[in-house]
Amino acid sequence: MNATESSNTMHVASQAKYVVLNEHTLCYRIEATPTMLGVLAGSVRRSGHNPLYGPVSFTPRCTLREATHKDFDEYRVCSKGYLLPST
Repeated sequence: MNATESSNTMHVASQAKYVVLNEHTLCYRIEATPTMLGVLAGSVRRSGHNPLYGPVSFTPRCTLREATHKDFDEYRVCSKGYLLPST
């Protein structure tokens, strides 16, 4: 991935309401705090965050991408009721 693709990916992720953090945690954006994410579910196998421990912060070193329906399935979260684009 080159710098332009990385920048475009971060822009898309910054606009997404639901994101995957570092490929191990399904999160939602907290509008009042732009550097915090609420945790919907985390992968134990990939050292994901536990939703019981509350929101997590992210830094520029973190990888964010827009969540898909497949991510909701993978993290075993029902996507019904979440505003996701159709895929």
